[in-house]
Amino acid sequence: MRVAPAVSDDPDTADKFIERRLRKYHIGILVLSAVTVVFFVWAIAATTIDWASSAASDGLHVTLQTTARRFDKAAVASDSELCSEIARNVIMEGGNAVEAAISAVFCNGVVNPYATGIGGGGFFVLYRKEQKKCVFINSRETAPAAATQNMFVADKASAQLGVWKVSTKRLPYSFPTPPAYLKPSGSLPEVLPWSRLVQPSAVLARGYPCTQAAADYFDRIANLDENPAVGPIKKLFTNPLTGDYYKTGDIIVNKALAKTLETIADAENPVELFYKGEFAKELVMEMEMNGGIITADDLANYQSDVTETLYSEIGGLKMCGPPPPSSWAITQLVPKIIEELYIGKQIFNDAEFYHQLIEAQKIAFGLRGQLGDARFSDYSLQLARNLTLRTFAKQLRKKVQDVSQESSYYAASGPVPNDFGTSHISVVDDDGDAVATTSTINMAFGSKILSPLGFIWNNQMDDFSTPGLTNHWGFQPTEANYIKPGRRPMSSMSPTIIFHPDSGEVKMVTGASGGSKIISAVAQTITRGALLYQNAAEIVSAARVHNQLSPYDTEIERGFLKSIIETLEEQYKQKIDLTEEPLGVSHVITRNDDGSWTAAVDARRKTNSGPAGW
Repeated sequence: MRVAPAVSDDPDTADKFIERRLRKYHIGILVLSAVTVVFFVWAIAATTIDWASSAASDGLHVTLQTTARRFDKAAVASDSELCSEIARNVIMEGGNAVEAAISAVFCNGVVNPYATGIGGGGFFVLYRKEQKKCVFINSRETAPAAATQNMFVADKASAQLGVWKVSTKRLPYSFPTPPAYLKPSGSLPEVLPWSRLVQPSAVLARGYPCTQAAADYFDRIANLDENPAVGPIKKLFTNPLTGDYYKTGDIIVNKALAKTLETIADAENPVELFYKGEFAKELVMEMEMNGGIITADDLANYQSDVTETLYSEIGGLKMCGPPPPSSWAITQLVPKIIEELYIGKQIFNDAEFYHQLIEAQKIAFGLRGQLGDARFSDYSLQLARNLTLRTFAKQLRKKVQDVSQESSYYAASGPVPNDFGTSHISVVDDDGDAVATTSTINMAFGSKILSPLGFIWNNQMDDFSTPGLTNHWGFQPTEANYIKPGRRPMSSMSPTIIFHPDSGEVKMVTGASGGSKIISAVAQTITRGALLYQNAAEIVSAARVHNQLSPYDTEIERGFLKSIIETLEEQYKQKIDLTEEPLGVSHVITRNDDGSWTAAVDARRKTNSGPAGW
């Protein structure tokens, strides 16, 4: 039985906890709540790593965009420091990694609504140290029963640009899934009341600080055509005091979402409430009023899948991640090819390493188009399993040539949607169990449609392929990912946990957001942690490269030495494009030699991110 750690006799209330955090952002506003949570002074236990003081003296190319801290017992890394602290408090009260992750997922849906929320879905990977086993909870959205393979053929814009461009009235969003994704996660015993996990997020919905990322993303809705359907989301993010969209640091209030979360928190069976009860009736009514195709039967029949993960080996360690529709099999293939290229050799951060990293990415992305929802394709599942085998990596490493080849050499096929609306959370609790979970509403602000319940609907149907149509990014359709009722679309999301096969100790928890760049970001995270033996701070700080075959140029972040770039272009014939956009946003936890944890958050996307732990 888990025992909660000793705490002060005078615990803080949720409103005091959040008030103090808001003051950190120089916001003089009180957020009121009746729920009580424990806040523990953790600054002494957490050692902040000043990574900016570490120069690139060893050839490491850094972006200096991370905040990393060391913790002795448990750690959380997420897009929001507020959410990390809420999850940390859950562990301190005796909760487990699953419960901590649940609380952070709900929180992220409030404070980063352009990326995630209860109108979307996600992947949840849980690791049990005692069993040395991973479990996958698949709550990716599914196509409704009335969805058809050709439903977007006559209206290409509706598949690419979201609900507000729909003329066929077949709205391109699918089931909101987090309640089913989170509540029946029974792979670990429930320690804390369900309400304790949701209520802090309900409090935040009544007043939370606008992040720089959110303020920047408001252009995505400001530029929408005038349409009554997008009126509510524009109103939600318009400051009534100024008449303009909220700026960084302003307080955003979402009363409807707060009420929804309070109802979910108090529900005896939140899954029943959402899919068959009061909320289901409201959602179906919303569909009928707006020409949607999701029915009461669709909602009632939805359920998350709890299945085995895929397993792979890297650097003498074992790692696990989701089967398709996740792209994890593609993600883990990149470091496995690198490992085969460097057998018996030391890896240096030189031009040769980055050339081979780019080539490994091209080879891996060339195979992605053959994958689809494993529940609908035995071939897809078998291919994913094959991609985790060392023999497969040994064969593919032979495709890495001394110079870059034409794109056709890599057997490019299949769309790789570049969804911006994604969020990742990494958690390790004081029992050594871990969770890596990535959730999404697909594009920034999803469908741009705000439900009366206060959440933003996903536009996940855009992640499917449509016969004869390229997607917004010029990718060709693939049959394995065609729309089919009940099918889940392919996703780049690749939550990953790495552990020692003998001791069972977790070595790394990682994942990323950023659409197709998730694959390259997580692949480089694994490579640096398992093969270059770097800690979380070093991993997140390192500048990244990305090549997904189409477009064929290799994107690189600022931070590389000029000589590296010149060698890649001149000697290795790589086409380099220096980008100002983040190449993925990863949150990483690594285990140190002394048994402590280093948790690092990625500041490439300005979300007030921060780690927490004790």
